[in-house]
Amino acid sequence: MPSLWADSLDEHRELVLGKVLSAYEALRAEVGVEAVTLTAVAQRAGIARSALYNYVKDKHGLVLLHAERTMGGATQQLQAGLEGVDGAAARLRRFIAMNMAMYAAVPAAADDLMPLLDSDEQQRMRDALAPIRAMLHEIVADGVASGVFRGRTEDLVELLSATIGGYRLPVASGRLDPDRATEVVSEVLLAGLQHAALPLDED
Repeated sequence: MPSLWADSLDEHRELVLGKVLSAYEALRAEVGVEAVTLTAVAQRAGIARSALYNYVKDKHGLVLLHAERTMGGATQQLQAGLEGVDGAAARLRRFIAMNMAMYAAVPAAADDLMPLLDSDEQQRMRDALAPIRAMLHEIVADGVASGVFRGRTEDLVELLSATIGGYRLPVASGRLDPDRATEVVSEVLLAGLQHAALPLDED
């Protein structure tokens, strides 16, 4: 029986999984997601390739698991970073700044994973992003309700989500400085949100 890396089986599994995900993230940054193999991940993590199947069934499963873990961590960071920030405009600025910083902190985020996944797997990715989108929705809804932002909440959320997400690749790849991206996106979006002549939410 293989030796455990921790005092209990659950702790062992979590420890091994952490090493697997760290190995995948490092390899992805080095060679790109398409070139990563399960054999290389297992070798980097220090486990047998056969043992890797105790955690993921294939490479797609590994990609999705890493994305879900990453989004879970990002959600917690955003929640903590927004706590105590008053006003929809200030909270949106903080939300944008933290997203840009997270893009820059994970160069592998420059990989576009969606084309590698089938429709069900893409839905899992969208589900992983849902809590972050919900935070953005709350900020926008508060801004619309207080009169700081002008427009329909759903329309504005779509605009903001697409614009902020559109900076993921250039920031993660190093083509654009995250602080500069934050400044440009915040100023342009806030100017539009505060002065746009758009239909408003119906009461």
